[in-house]
Amino acid sequence: MAVTPAQRLRELLAQPNVEIMPGCYDALSAKLVADAGYKVTFMSGFAVSAARLGLPDTGLISFTEMLDKCVALGVEGVEMTGGGWALRDSLTGASTDRKAAGVRMGYGRDKVQFSSGLEFRRDLAEQLDTTHTRRTAWLFRNNFKLQLTPDGRVIGKLDHSISDSSLGAFYAGGYTEAVAGYAYRPVKHWR
Repeated sequence: MAVTPAQRLRELLAQPNVEIMPGCYDALSAKLVADAGYKVTFMSGFAVSAARLGLPDTGLISFTEMLDKCVALGVEGVEMTGGGWALRDSLTGASTDRKAAGVRMGYGRDKVQFSSGLEFRRDLAEQLDTTHTRRTAWLFRNNFKLQLTPDGRVIGKLDHSISDSSLGAFYAGGYTEAVAGYAYRPVKHWR
């Protein structure tokens, strides 16, 4: 019986020695990590966002774009199907067929930055008894930054999600998160 990547990772983590785990952000960086002799790597939203957009992970990278990177890296458990993505549980073999679409926009000029995104997901998930459940979700992301002075900025974000599930209201849900703040950083001397 073949050893799965998940089992290999568990074996590595169970060893008493420390494994260095460099990050990667695309197929080339993953190949460089493997060619350098490392046994494990990871991919993060920040790394993908920084490499792709030159910006921190502030919700600008959509779920679909992250899946594209996973497929390019050959991540086990993520495969492209005829009409979308299938996520496969490495322990049970159950699959989730996910259809996702998103749009985002951003604006930046002088002292104002704003980004907003909308994403729709529809999951058809296989249960252990081989029945399927359906879940739909809408995700809204908004971020802003306003530079008031060279030393001060107002920053904020508003995220909202709503979903429903064929399993009933207990499994459906949503959240709203709002953050606002003021950042003060005197910039008289850089050194």
